[in-house]
Amino acid sequence: MTTDIIDRPEDASKGGFQAIKRVEGILQPLKRVASRFESGWGNKPPSDQVEIVLEEAVILEMEEGEPIPELNEDRFTTWMTYAPPGKDKPSKNTFFVKGFCVAGIELAKARGKEDGTWRDLVNTRIVLEQREVFLFKRRKEAGSEEFDEFNQTNYVPVECGEEQDDINDYVRSKIVGLNPVAAKRAVLLDNRAKRYPEYKEAIDAGTICEKLGLVEDAEGIFREEGRIKIPKEEE
Repeated sequence: MTTDIIDRPEDASKGGFQAIKRVEGILQPLKRVASRFESGWGNKPPSDQVEIVLEEAVILEMEEGEPIPELNEDRFTTWMTYAPPGKDKPSKNTFFVKGFCVAGIELAKARGKEDGTWRDLVNTRIVLEQREVFLFKRRKEAGSEEFDEFNQTNYVPVECGEEQDDINDYVRSKIVGLNPVAAKRAVLLDNRAKRYPEYKEAIDAGTICEKLGLVEDAEGIFREEGRIKIPKEEE
């Protein structure tokens, strides 16, 4: 029987998708959807949510000690509070406004869109990262000069992701001159390449040459230029 029992709440496992700190993928158009919860604060009807989806997603970083969960069809989905049903616009104090929208404007500007917003990031590869954002403060009690601050942690767009052509070029450079066994090892040990399991899977399946535009020579070595592998002559 183990004696490694935690004694602090922060030591508990977040579990599954809540433990994903950074994830990269192609941002899809955002959607307003009905809340996944049955009730809101004070038994009021729950606010609608914004559904944020990344396609061709890759998990980049997890909370320390947490296993990487499997993404169904390589899709990552998260939700944020938007506005009550029937109300067109969200409060300025929501995480979606102060966190996601603000970060989206900053990233769009960094990409050369001076008046851009998160809409300019749709259909491009971006990285979402969990960050704590200050939302508002409230007096502890009437007439008090002390305030409680309310922060929330959720995902914001923080940087552009790698385009597929870029990572193809990178992996190609790592495996040229290697045989399949060595190439697989190189991909699994490289901090950048191992984020993309499809390359290891393609090596296992024997389709990596087709994927990266390589050939396998008679010695079983991946080449950018050379002849297609032919059987060795029997002695």
